[in-house]
Amino acid sequence: MEFVLAFQQPLEVYEEYSAPHARQQVSQAWKQYMMAMGAAGVLRGGKQLDPRRASTVSFFEGRRQLRHGPSVLSDALLGGYVVIEVDTLEDALKWGELSPSSLAGFTEVIPVLPIPGA
Repeated sequence: MEFVLAFQQPLEVYEEYSAPHARQQVSQAWKQYMMAMGAAGVLRGGKQLDPRRASTVSFFEGRRQLRHGPSVLSDALLGGYVVIEVDTLEDALKWGELSPSSLAGFTEVIPVLPIPGA
């Protein structure tokens, strides 16, 4: 089964991690986490995102609304994601639990649905 692990943290955490000593620690934690998933053979792909430079598009009363910056509907920013392949939801939850993001924010574990007709 494939799952997306979506790594989300509050803006304050991103600001806190921008300090050189904190950035080094966080980078090392993420490197170890990604290497562990690679070594276990579950990692299928993923990307780091820059949520502070996001734009949000919506429609209100039939008119497009554009906001430069992350969505105001959430206090957490989506900083990246990976796709993993594991046997069960419980396995995916364990990988989500190990994420550095789960310590300072949260990791959303989302099942990937098959594409109809594919």
